[in-house]
Amino acid sequence: MQVLIVWQSDLPNEAPWYIVRSTGGWGIVAVLVAGCHFVLPFFALLSPRLQRSPRGIACVTALLILGEVVYGWWLVVPASGRSFGLVDIFAMVGLLGIAAALALRVPLLPGMPEIVRRHA
Repeated sequence: MQVLIVWQSDLPNEAPWYIVRSTGGWGIVAVLVAGCHFVLPFFALLSPRLQRSPRGIACVTALLILGEVVYGWWLVVPASGRSFGLVDIFAMVGLLGIAAALALRVPLLPGMPEIVRRHA
């Protein structure tokens, strides 16, 4: 939506930010982010079978998280003036591992509804 607003308003001071992120390999990453954030989850969740499947919902959730990670890289890395490397991947995998470990170790809150406790 931001791209559409900048393009329609013809804001010359905002255009270089998007030019860097739409040329070369970053243009492909922008298409990948759009696919992971909207297109694939939207069409996947149209399936009633997938909607009822915990594994299917987990896969769509993982796709959305992956899309958000790639989107963060798309925002930051072109402006940093350095290339994308293995350190970026290892750092993100480490942070996702820590977040998952914390999320799985948190005890259920006493105020949670009974239906949530049964499924956890």
